[in-house]
Amino acid sequence: MKLTTFRHGETIEELKNKVKKARKTMYLNEINLRYKKWKAANLEITNNKEENLKEKIRLYAEYRAFLFSKKYRNFKTFLKERKLFETALSEFTYYLLKDMDVFAGEDFDFKRARIPVDFNFDYDDYSKMDQCNFLDLKKQKMRCVIGKEVNINYKIADSEDDFSDKFTFPLLVTETAMILDNWLANNINQHVRRIKKYFPNCYAAVICEVLDDDFDYTISDSKLDYIFIIQRQTAGMKRRDISYDVISAYLNSIREKFVDHEKKFNKIINSGIIKG
Repeated sequence: MKLTTFRHGETIEELKNKVKKARKTMYLNEINLRYKKWKAANLEITNNKEENLKEKIRLYAEYRAFLFSKKYRNFKTFLKERKLFETALSEFTYYLLKDMDVFAGEDFDFKRARIPVDFNFDYDDYSKMDQCNFLDLKKQKMRCVIGKEVNINYKIADSEDDFSDKFTFPLLVTETAMILDNWLANNINQHVRRIKKYFPNCYAAVICEVLDDDFDYTISDSKLDYIFIIQRQTAGMKRRDISYDVISAYLNSIREKFVDHEKKFNKIINSGIIKG
């Protein structure tokens, strides 16, 4: 599976094109140099064996400490540029997923994608329906999607006019958050709920670094499959290291969804018992 989306690197380039002050430009060049080393080191890793997964975690922790230094989070530099910091976690998630053998091969899309969440058929003049592009797909952009590209071609019977559209059929979506609070969890769930209306078997998870101190969102009432808190803490607690066990649990949950289903079914058949 080829990685084509580098959200954090894209954000750095966007900021470099936007900022005008010389000091900010200098700092962005510093960040970019360090980022490219982080990216290159991750692309050299080609599997998620324990030692390599721990190395990915170490590389992210090291780069994150650099990026989140006071120098770059000062009110005169990038304090208000939340996307610069938030997208580092998104790209870390890409590096975790790119080496999963579940999606091995070049035929899966792996990117930010627009997923259909609703559709309608509309026309301006019913007498000219056969000349009208009447299928309107409403799409939601999601940060981290693994799926298949779908092309739609359609026309009214006996019409000479062809129309087309395309979208990504999602197998997996993962959203990320530095601090997950109730509002953000609910907002993400609303997107996932709309997606699962049409793609009910899509795996949906959230990876966050920490939870908000007042977090009390009930995942059982949502369409999310999992929430993973990779530092196993709330925002008010003293910072812990990123948990290898939590990262492993995230990857294993995906494997269970897409690979181990048949094994689980055979186990049920052999036992003769289906649990509620």
